[in-house]
Amino acid sequence: LAQACLERSDPGLRVGTTLRNGPVLSNPFLFFCVRFSPRLPQMPSHSAVNMVVDSALALQTVMQVFGVELPYTAAAVKRRSGEILAYQCMVAVLVAVVVMAGTPSLSVLITLASIVQAFGFMMVSWKVDEQGSFACVSRVPLQLHVLAITLRLIATTTHLGYLPTDFTGEGVIQLVDLGALVVLLGLLARRGAAPAAQQSWWTYAMVAAGVALAVHPELNRCRWADWSWTAGALVEIVAVAACSEIRATQHLMGCNLAAKAMLFVFWLEAYPQLRVVTHDRVTGVISNNSLPSYAVMLAFSAQLLCAVWGLGHGRVPRSWRPVPVEL
Repeated sequence: LAQACLERSDPGLRVGTTLRNGPVLSNPFLFFCVRFSPRLPQMPSHSAVNMVVDSALALQTVMQVFGVELPYTAAAVKRRSGEILAYQCMVAVLVAVVVMAGTPSLSVLITLASIVQAFGFMMVSWKVDEQGSFACVSRVPLQLHVLAITLRLIATTTHLGYLPTDFTGEGVIQLVDLGALVVLLGLLARRGAAPAAQQSWWTYAMVAAGVALAVHPELNRCRWADWSWTAGALVEIVAVAACSEIRATQHLMGCNLAAKAMLFVFWLEAYPQLRVVTHDRVTGVISNNSLPSYAVMLAFSAQLLCAVWGLGHGRVPRSWRPVPVEL
């Protein structure tokens, strides 16, 4: 679609490298905003960085109409143009998944949350490469996320329970989680990571996994698969809490908050379906056990609360904090 629009566009908009049938735009997000808005003039040729700056300043101008002042300058945007472009690409991927899902369904939030979380891990890897050092990140939060994602993958790759009802539940979400796991393992394989300051987090993780043995839903009708998914949800509480207490990036904390908010919205609607229904064939009595559904809802609520706490009070390395810019 972008290639077809470029063939109809003016030469001034053709910016970027060349593919098979012609040029592509360096920033498709800004291209579509300009191309399909009749009130905006055609833009001259710019580099990808300048186009990101122009889009940010245009947003600043639009928000001023509504009385909202965005406190940044062109220099500040240019310094963080790579991060802004990465977030624009992530938003484009989220919109594409929602559009391809077809019929609107809350279950697509599960996939969107996995994408946002994987993006947060990729931003951590990017920051490590940019800083040239791994000393700003502790291993414990990454290791706990590896454990949580692995437990979740054990259940979602072998059974159909706890998966989105759209096409993303047929391999997309599994690939996203697997990609996040690869990124985390790549980070942990590097040398120079800061040593763990508090080993008690692993004790909390083991306690969470033990709680899952006692209380878990039976959506998969398989004890070990249901335990694995529930244990992953409970261990992730500890992982998100560790991100707030141990050094981590604001990108990871922000993505954790967005992902946990999506999961909270979905399970707030779907948690009653996790009730365990038992039928006694002798007496004919049908009983409903709502404790597993409440436990799952409590787990995702705790994840969201830990993410909010981490974003507001987390220990972010000084070298990774935003540099104040005078307006």
